[in-house]
Amino acid sequence: MGTTNCKWDPRRERIGRAKRLHEVVRQLRGRLLNSLAVIDVDVSRLPAAYFCQNDQRRDLAFSDVFMTPLRLEYKARLLERIVSKDYGWFLEDRRGSLFRDLETVRKLRNTLAHATVDVSDEALAKDPKEELGFVYYRNGRREVKHVTPLILRDLDVKVSMIVTRLIELGRVLGVNLER
Repeated sequence: MGTTNCKWDPRRERIGRAKRLHEVVRQLRGRLLNSLAVIDVDVSRLPAAYFCQNDQRRDLAFSDVFMTPLRLEYKARLLERIVSKDYGWFLEDRRGSLFRDLETVRKLRNTLAHATVDVSDEALAKDPKEELGFVYYRNGRREVKHVTPLILRDLDVKVSMIVTRLIELGRVLGVNLER
């Protein structure tokens, strides 16, 4: 009988777990980035429509001023000022959390986009569908953001609510954001 080389290799097993972990993270980041890309476009279209009533000027402002060079943070802040100034009633009811939720989602997106995946032995021992760790540095310290299914469900709800509230705000501003 021939011998087989079936020796258990802990490094190979660790690499396999790390690869599975990275695949879950790729799917999570992709979903989050896609959602924020849609929101970013909507947040860009609303100030462009507010400042430019002419279709050609609005398209130019959208593409050359609001879409590319400005970060979502600044566009959201500008939109919030517009709404506060001219449509304050929109912020007084349940839609007032639009900008808070947008800031929360934006910050989490930035953390996840710029962090590395936690591939420590402790992290690899966990089921990636139960918890993911993202390593980032703040104020010279290593930190880990733990993301659980509950956080992801909350994130999905916030994203859906943001999109819905932006559509409502678009109606107020005379802009059709519905897909």
